[in-house]
Amino acid sequence: MKKAGLVSGTLRDAAGKAGRKVAERSFHSLRHSFVSALSTAGIAVELRQKLAGHASEQQNLHYTHPEIAALRAAIDKLPGLSTKK
Repeated sequence: MKKAGLVSGTLRDAAGKAGRKVAERSFHSLRHSFVSALSTAGIAVELRQKLAGHASEQQNLHYTHPEIAALRAAIDKLPGLSTKK
């Protein structure tokens, strides 16, 4: 991550022996972004799962975070629930 220029601060320090440090930017956060971007682009969950190397569809869905614009567009398709004013 340092070589890629993605050095970042810490969001949360490790708590106790079982805790772990959470960084602002990490390989893990890039994986979330990668899977979410694939989802936004309309890539099927099976392909996102394969590309991310996830063992299950459930694990892949945990990494998928829809963009607010996509959520609003979905709501706008429902009669009487449009977010447009």
